[in-house]
Amino acid sequence: MNTRLQPLAKLRGRVTGEKYETALRRMAAWEPGRPIVPAASTLAQARLEATVLHRGRGLSTIAAYPMGIKALHPQNNLLTMKLEPEPFVIRHWAQSLLPVDPGPGNEVYGVGGLRYTTTNNHVLLTQLGTGARLKLTGFPTHWWELAACAVADQAHAQGEHPCFRTASTCPAEHEIEQWRAALRRDPHFSSALLRRIHATSYKGGYGGSDVWSDPGRPGWTWKLEVVNVPGHDRLLELLTHPLVGLDLAVARRHCHCHEPDTDLFGLGSDRSGCVMMLVSPDGHRELMLRDLRWNGDSAARELATAQENRAAFTARA
Repeated sequence: MNTRLQPLAKLRGRVTGEKYETALRRMAAWEPGRPIVPAASTLAQARLEATVLHRGRGLSTIAAYPMGIKALHPQNNLLTMKLEPEPFVIRHWAQSLLPVDPGPGNEVYGVGGLRYTTTNNHVLLTQLGTGARLKLTGFPTHWWELAACAVADQAHAQGEHPCFRTASTCPAEHEIEQWRAALRRDPHFSSALLRRIHATSYKGGYGGSDVWSDPGRPGWTWKLEVVNVPGHDRLLELLTHPLVGLDLAVARRHCHCHEPDTDLFGLGSDRSGCVMMLVSPDGHRELMLRDLRWNGDSAARELATAQENRAAFTARA
């Protein structure tokens, strides 16, 4: 066994969610000096992943993993996302990714040109005309069909067109993806962040992290919201590690973790949220980490999860 790879496999598993043995096996061909997480090898693949990260935001914090993603398997020409096996997570991703045309003058929902096929153990998402692919695993694949049907029924009820039910690209899909490609001037950073999104997950607590983007910056600013992540020093060390490959350094930090937690107002904590800004050497890539620092109610989470799951495969008004 290559002992040199053992600590690197552990490091990779912390940002991808892969089990140690799996990460070690997949790193067999790793070359010294290269990031331990492979990058998307084509611009089309990076653009798809950037769009997936952008469209997949907004999942409720009741998710147990960042964006409902339990683990990732990054390859040069494919990204596999193992999703949390909850119906509401599957509906969220179907609703977020499957393209629907709401009509003239309105932006297409989802990812333009995205189509899917299902097998017994995975859903394969492909973007027409690009060769870019995404694989979803970790849940009964018939859930995806149920979610897709609910999205299509909802679209028809609102007079919209579910483009994902057609074999060819709709004109509105092509136009929206051209616009998004022009806006996302640095898709490789967004792709790299998605491939490492598990970094904010931690044992013994909900890691329902969420992401938000700011296209108005010179490059591409991402805001990563987390909840009560223990050990910010450890998280920052992970995200700035040279071999993790994000090429970021801590620029600013406003942290209240070590201040007294008095609970003066009966809200569970009086600490303000912690904010940390990570920036690339050229200043064009920015990642803002914001820890909301509030205490969740596990019973309320369980109730909310049950409610969301009951409505996951129904059309919504």
